[in-house]
Amino acid sequence: MKKVAKILVLVLTLVLSLTMVACSSYKKVEKALVDIGYAVIESDTTAENMKEESDVAVTIHALSNKDSIKLTEALKLNVVIVLEFKATDDMIEYYKDSDTMQGLVQDVKDDGSAKEFYDSLVEKGLAKGNCLVISTNPLAAETVMNAIKNA
Repeated sequence: MKKVAKILVLVLTLVLSLTMVACSSYKKVEKALVDIGYAVIESDTTAENMKEESDVAVTIHALSNKDSIKLTEALKLNVVIVLEFKATDDMIEYYKDSDTMQGLVQDVKDDGSAKEFYDSLVEKGLAKGNCLVISTNPLAAETVMNAIKNA
């Protein structure tokens, strides 16, 4: 009987740990961007400034086109900012609180339900799971959005 209880506890622990890890879509987003020539960079001041605009908990990741990494800091023009939220509801709250985000993410349906807003972000290739993806280079934005749609 003790063996059955131990096995049951181990199985439940494994299932819970897998569900906790599987919540974020960041790894899928990162892989999709790496596949089209981006690499993770340590920090980006634009990303840090965006973080300060809201009280919503968000983890910010920045990726730059590999060719841009070779250039000086001042010339980095091809950066993708990935905002990783704990939940999609946080993403919506962040969007509504942030003037910068509303300026960067346009042409999405933000006057309906939360689901409609999120679906419009996914349809445009700006969101995947709990991640919101912003390209700072308008010339590369379409390529980035297509990669996110297919991630």
